[in-house]
Amino acid sequence: GNNTCWLTMTLPEAEVIKGIRIHHERRGSSYALKSLKIEVDEGEGYISYGSISVDEDYTTYIRFKNPVPVKSVRFTEMEKNMADLYEIYFLR
Repeated sequence: GNNTCWLTMTLPEAEVIKGIRIHHERRGSSYALKSLKIEVDEGEGYISYGSISVDEDYTTYIRFKNPVPVKSVRFTEMEKNMADLYEIYFLR
């Protein structure tokens, strides 16, 4: 894709999380998520937390080195614009 797709999730109030779990289409599918960049708003604006390549079928875990106080999370630069994301969980 052309990397113009993004997804932002905002919580009603800041919450400390340890990671994120994403359920998505399996590898090899034309709707599979291939990679994404993660940005986290801890209350002062978005900070880049890096990017990941998705190499698992159906579920991807993003674990933070330390628990993070999160107000909002934004996924950008998704390699597959039409990726099927079924569920996203914040892990406490």
